[in-house]
Amino acid sequence: MLSKRGNLIKTFKARFFRLKKSGTFSYFKDSSQTSNPIGSIELDNAAVSDEKETEFKVTVGNRKYVLKAKDKGEKGVWIRRIEKCIHVIRAAKIQQLAKGPKTEGWLEKRGQIHTSFRRRYFRLITSKKPSTSLFLSYSKTKTSNPVGYIELRKVMKGREGSVVKKLNNLKFSVVDMDKKRIFVMRAKSEEDTISWVNSIEFHITE
Repeated sequence: MLSKRGNLIKTFKARFFRLKKSGTFSYFKDSSQTSNPIGSIELDNAAVSDEKETEFKVTVGNRKYVLKAKDKGEKGVWIRRIEKCIHVIRAAKIQQLAKGPKTEGWLEKRGQIHTSFRRRYFRLITSKKPSTSLFLSYSKTKTSNPVGYIELRKVMKGREGSVVKKLNNLKFSVVDMDKKRIFVMRAKSEEDTISWVNSIEFHITE
């Protein structure tokens, strides 16, 4: 059990936290809940720091989560657990990239109007020539023509690129900057989800 400081109202509320090996740090109203957390902190790009008294902070991008333990001993335990989890995730990320970024495979894609998930075969299409964009194509089968494309804009100086974000329950999202649309996909495993996220990040920032 930890207390979490609100983002807008700066008061602390008690929350039950669960830290998964996958790097998802979820918080619930109480320990009786096992699903549908109030919120989650993805630790793959996070940093943890010691703060005053029994407080510590988890930073993800521009978002800062201030947490409070019951005593300094418990705070130390949580900081070490989170640091270890971040280290394991980053080591796995480096190992995955060493194998070569993932460029194709089966995913489930959420529909824009009918929000159910449908199985599609995805390919990450890159250009050998210098380009400001790349594409994710998706097909109904491995050998059929694509039924759609997601344009991924590369991160460049003075210009915002596409954003890929790992979500809960094996899902991740990517933003098509041209269509101004968020696409949500679901992989078959946690390892596959991380592999796709790492691969897209690798290509849009290279």
